[in-house]
Amino acid sequence: MSGDRVVLEHAPGREDILVVRLNRPRKLNALDLDMWKELGALVGSACSSNARGVILTGTGRAFSAGDDINAMLALDTLDEARRFFKTLAGTMEAIALCPKPIAAAVNGIAAGGGAEMLLLVDYVAAVPEAMIGYPEANLGLIPPLLATVGSMILGLKTARRLALVGAWLTAEEARKLGIVDEVASDPLAAAVKALEGFHATPGQSLASVKRIQYEALRALLDHAVEELARLVVTGEARARMRAFLESRGGKKQ
Repeated sequence: MSGDRVVLEHAPGREDILVVRLNRPRKLNALDLDMWKELGALVGSACSSNARGVILTGTGRAFSAGDDINAMLALDTLDEARRFFKTLAGTMEAIALCPKPIAAAVNGIAAGGGAEMLLLVDYVAAVPEAMIGYPEANLGLIPPLLATVGSMILGLKTARRLALVGAWLTAEEARKLGIVDEVASDPLAAAVKALEGFHATPGQSLASVKRIQYEALRALLDHAVEELARLVVTGEARARMRAFLESRGGKKQ
């Protein structure tokens, strides 16, 4: 089921652990609509397999730069924006409700939706040089998972501050806040080791805990995704996204 831009493979030397790898390194693994769909499908496949655990990671110098800004600029109507962000939300839900332990091996930059994925998995290992950012407010947008799930993990005030200032964090700063669990030179190996700690937990217990926590926030998440869809088609957000691209010489994410 692997595609060109999202790959499903086994962890090195481990047939019992699957790795879902974002594989668009020239664009820092930024996600457009089709890539969000592909990621959701492969996460679903991995989480319904016989594997004992799942790891998300990226190819190149980024875990994921989040939503492709060019793809967001192409959203001309509210209906198109809703379709894009509901697809994103469906993929995030597949990650959150994975009935197997799921970890992230952060190999570099994790920003926007890429950083928000880290709030949904069971364990996060990151390289020391990783940078984790929630820059949506600088584009006239919002980070919907940081504003909802993040409030539960980090506390309302901390999550709000990170969202409003468009914060960037080092791996160690993110560890101190609880976004990252471990800073490691080999995050994939660290993630594999961490998943082994979940193997003794009955699957029904693991799945039930995840479902209870996610369902408690579902209404808030739906509201946040709708708000994001409305914001992305406003004049201010579109102007800020264009300015961001122009500041990088028109370079696409």
